[in-house]
Amino acid sequence: MTCSLEKARPANSRTIRRRDCPNPPAIVVPPHLFAFLIIALFTFLAPACVNSQPTSSREPVEINFWNYFGIGVPPGKAVKELVEEFNRTHAHIRVNRLDVPLMERKFLTAVAGGVPPEVAIFDRFRVASFAARGAFEPLDEYIERDGIREDDFFAPCWQESKYDNRMYALPFNTDVRVLFYNNRLFREAGLDPDRPPRTWKELIEYSDKLTKRDARGRITQVGFVPVSASPKSTVGNWGNTWLYLYGWQKGGEYISPDGKEVTPNHPKVVEALQWVTDFTTRYGLNDLKALSSGFGLRELTPFLTGQMAMTGDEGYLMSIIRHYNPDLDYSVAPLPYPEDGVRATWSGGFALVIPAGARRREEAWEFIKWIIAPKQQAFYAKMAEQMPANVKATEDPYFSQDKNWQVFLSEMKYSRYRPVTPVGSQLWDELERATELAVEGRMTPKAALDRAKNVVQKELDDFLKRQEYPKLNWAIVRSFFLTVAAIVLIAWTLSVRRRLRGMRLLRTEAKSGYLFISPWLIGFAIFVIGPILLAILYSFCHYEVVLPARWCGLDNYRKLFTDDIHFAKCLYNTAFYTAFSVPLGMATALGLALLLNRPVKRIAFFRTIFYLPSVVPIIASAVLWMWIFNPNFGILNALLKKVGLYPLLTALVGQKTLLWLTSEPLAKPALILMSLWAIGPMMVIYLAGLQGIPQHLYEAAQIDGASAFRQFRNVTLPMLSPTIFFTMVMGTIASFQVFTQAYIMTGGGPVDATLFYVLYLFRNAFEYFKMGYASAMAWILFIIIFILTMIQVKLAPRWVHYEAEVK
Repeated sequence: MTCSLEKARPANSRTIRRRDCPNPPAIVVPPHLFAFLIIALFTFLAPACVNSQPTSSREPVEINFWNYFGIGVPPGKAVKELVEEFNRTHAHIRVNRLDVPLMERKFLTAVAGGVPPEVAIFDRFRVASFAARGAFEPLDEYIERDGIREDDFFAPCWQESKYDNRMYALPFNTDVRVLFYNNRLFREAGLDPDRPPRTWKELIEYSDKLTKRDARGRITQVGFVPVSASPKSTVGNWGNTWLYLYGWQKGGEYISPDGKEVTPNHPKVVEALQWVTDFTTRYGLNDLKALSSGFGLRELTPFLTGQMAMTGDEGYLMSIIRHYNPDLDYSVAPLPYPEDGVRATWSGGFALVIPAGARRREEAWEFIKWIIAPKQQAFYAKMAEQMPANVKATEDPYFSQDKNWQVFLSEMKYSRYRPVTPVGSQLWDELERATELAVEGRMTPKAALDRAKNVVQKELDDFLKRQEYPKLNWAIVRSFFLTVAAIVLIAWTLSVRRRLRGMRLLRTEAKSGYLFISPWLIGFAIFVIGPILLAILYSFCHYEVVLPARWCGLDNYRKLFTDDIHFAKCLYNTAFYTAFSVPLGMATALGLALLLNRPVKRIAFFRTIFYLPSVVPIIASAVLWMWIFNPNFGILNALLKKVGLYPLLTALVGQKTLLWLTSEPLAKPALILMSLWAIGPMMVIYLAGLQGIPQHLYEAAQIDGASAFRQFRNVTLPMLSPTIFFTMVMGTIASFQVFTQAYIMTGGGPVDATLFYVLYLFRNAFEYFKMGYASAMAWILFIIIFILTMIQVKLAPRWVHYEAEVK
């Protein structure tokens, strides 16, 4: 038998003998290839060898811990100290703390991607929503094994950590709403600080006595306002009570005992909202808005500045007072309740969870068990200046010997907790929206709450019946997409071969070209085409990121056009914004370009000045414009008063004060006006277009006696029409995607006046987890933009003139 592998052996080469030949010839391996094989072998085998050895007892197991609180606030500092103490006392476990404020969206992404932390501090209110979607590991087995008792915690904290009769979290801290009141203002009004109001009737009487106006009738101090803080709030940052409190005090409920029906329109809740509306509007809604416009962050609440005599809030307000106004003379008392109602308040707080898919659950549980113990809870509560969820921790002298903390602790037996439901976020938002609609006078309290019931119940029904839809069969999906990709690839290959038939040199060059751009093509297919195809697919599914996608056909599109009452509103808001911001921006940019196209001294400096605002980060611009629009201190109102336009505008909108961001008629115009801040790039484009117009055309027009206006109309505009067409198309596309301004400055309010399309899409995707629904919205937006662009392209030949065009 002859072996075909016999070759001459080069010098300085290594020889490997094959054993499958009778006389195995030498396989010659060059030195550099042999070295490469040794390195590759070591690379692949070394980790396996290392991992196969037992872990040293001195090496701790590392777990990742996501902390909700930033290190710059007392709760964050307290958590940092606790983690360091745990690492000192537990040599076998090391906790790696990562501060992740507002972690919900990042958390869901981490769980879906299979890389969650081992443990996290989570908003207890959202535990049910995430647990219903499979984002947490149930803790019942650990709780039963290690003897953790329900009685160790305050009842609202324990119950809010459950979903579907299973524990998905352990309470970490808590709060409870009480009445804060300013002793000095009480004495100035002739009221006894030792006798705070106890009923709703007394609360109104006290509030009237504590409310003051200046000589012009403007409110300078208010007694109490029962509307709470929110970026979307109609009347500002007045406290932390919400409609939940007043509905419970009247005896109302927000969800049925079986959790299958939401009841925001409960008759007692309707009565409560009517009371809130009457109380708020008795002082003049616009007057309250004007007073609240300068409050801003919670550290600037009117209670701290002495502009509000009473407020409903939780214990952390004491920490804020201690840091920002330590000389404030205040007391706390139980919240007043109606004469025909019940004594009630409510609690929130945070809990510790183990995410689904966490790898080191035993170590995570050991950390949770340690940090919820009374000693650690008391340490955290004192340093963070918050209430612990562990009952025994409140026996610490810090709480037992403080008269204010004793009021908070005594109120825990009357405390309620927000409904445990998968649609908790939607219920919260719709209750806030109903309050806003009622207070603004857009709807009666009954109609507003009926509307809220209709919206949230549909969401709950959709969630509960999601099991009726079949799971998406990924094998069929993959086969379909691979088949389509193969057909496209074959068709494209045959097309290229047909075009290059008989051109051997070009075929060789084409192969080399495609080979060189193949990394980009692969990346484009995976990271661009792939997500686009998935978005199309998910638009026909019920998909909530963590749960498996379920095929629902056209159900998402049907709901958008028939059931979703917010869809038409957000579409109208976006169309209104586009209709005014695009023409106004184009006209302003063109006007600036005409001014900056003149041959004057230091023209480069002025061009830079006008362009600079466009490079300012949009977040910084939003904060800046919030102060510009401030009705009391803003430069815009001051400028309008200076030029004499202020009385005309106030009469036009029917307001004593121009409330740019908190009144429905002015909110959208305010954001349209703000859009002019970033017209720098458009101005540069127009400037380039102007400088490309041949000068001889103007000279010919001047010889013919054309005025400056006729030159602009008959020379500049026709020659600039391609540039105008480009900016119009791009401006329309950009304006339909407006998001950041509304998200930061108004939150979509007031009364949904700035609820733009992309903002509503964002809420559905990242607040309500309705990724399939959001995908359908995204494709509808694409179709709208595509149609508008095609209309513009179709109409362009009628008015767009190109220099080299022959008609």
